[in-house]
Amino acid sequence: RHTDFYPAHALEVQAVAPEARAMACGVFLTPGPLPHAHMQRMDGLRLEMELLAAEPTGMELVETVRNMKLEVGASERFSLAYEHVDQCNAGHVHNMDLKRELANAVLGFPAHSKASLDEITHRLAVVETPKGYLFGRVRFAPQAVPKELDFASNKPHNYSAGLPVALAGAAVSVAMGMFASNNRHSLGSTSSNKNESFNSREVAAPTVLDPCCGSGTIVYEAWRRGSCSRGVDAELRMVEMAAANLMHFANNFPHQPQPTIELGDAAELSLQGADVIISNLPFGRSVSFGATRLSRRRHLAASEASNQEDYESVAFLSEVLVNLRDKAERHVFFTGRPLAAQLKACGYTGITEVPVCRGGRRYMSISTGNEVLEPMIEFMPPQSYGSAMQVVGAGFSSMV
Repeated sequence: RHTDFYPAHALEVQAVAPEARAMACGVFLTPGPLPHAHMQRMDGLRLEMELLAAEPTGMELVETVRNMKLEVGASERFSLAYEHVDQCNAGHVHNMDLKRELANAVLGFPAHSKASLDEITHRLAVVETPKGYLFGRVRFAPQAVPKELDFASNKPHNYSAGLPVALAGAAVSVAMGMFASNNRHSLGSTSSNKNESFNSREVAAPTVLDPCCGSGTIVYEAWRRGSCSRGVDAELRMVEMAAANLMHFANNFPHQPQPTIELGDAAELSLQGADVIISNLPFGRSVSFGATRLSRRRHLAASEASNQEDYESVAFLSEVLVNLRDKAERHVFFTGRPLAAQLKACGYTGITEVPVCRGGRRYMSISTGNEVLEPMIEFMPPQSYGSAMQVVGAGFSSMV
């Protein structure tokens, strides 16, 4: 949906399915099915399908499917969806022509265009990628977020420097995936499949803290996904704004613990921690740490004149990062500049960092405390980041 956010969505896959590998931009192969609850939490997921055939050209795919002799019962109906990642380089076929040929290759009756999901027995899909076509049976497609639960369009109070809902959701999904992975062995599981998380024994969702919660976007997205979430902010105005925003949705989640919003300072030693800390740190042109509005303007003017970063804000950010380091085992931060080197200097480990905005205006930095999440971005959306971008992960820093 948003090519700038693709590295964050690729990290979602890596956190939820550690053994996955990238097949093409937006297409990942896993050894087996994933728990539906985990996939429903993912912000960037379109569908999961059982791969039945893969061919370099559209007509070769049609011939392969025809030879498979797929048969649908007389009382059953099937649907065929088309997903376009990018145009096939070798043997592109117009999507309507390809769908017609594939539908004719399946022995059975397709569902009519207005059929409900209950009327469709078999859901099939074809995916076009630059390297060829994939065909399979859809096992899972996440339910769309109801309009009344969309935080961006329904919250009563807006904040210009707020984090996009999609990135907040991706960060929560990554954090919950890391939490599940780290707690797998504590459940006594004997499975050798790293992708098989809590199929038979569910574990409680992690507690989430946003120490710079602003209008409450991260707190809400964690709450909506079943976590016990808490927000803290140093400005009373933001605390009141976030509390009012969350209260607006309170009746929609009657069986989940209500999130809390508190007035507090991210640099205070007395700050209570959580399993995971996720935060859009106030660092950049609009807001920054350790400065009043008046002094912030002065610092910004001075830094622009000297073409250097605001030293006082950077120094205070390190103080905050050191304080937050031991308040949780896992951390996800968003900032307006690369943060990996500063995290390492502050004692964080297992660091991964990817840009999530063209032009280097926003970065997503993750600290797992142990194993590094390796960004699966061998394939990138066309015309997204240009010829190169800075990525940190798996113990390396490289240009992709």
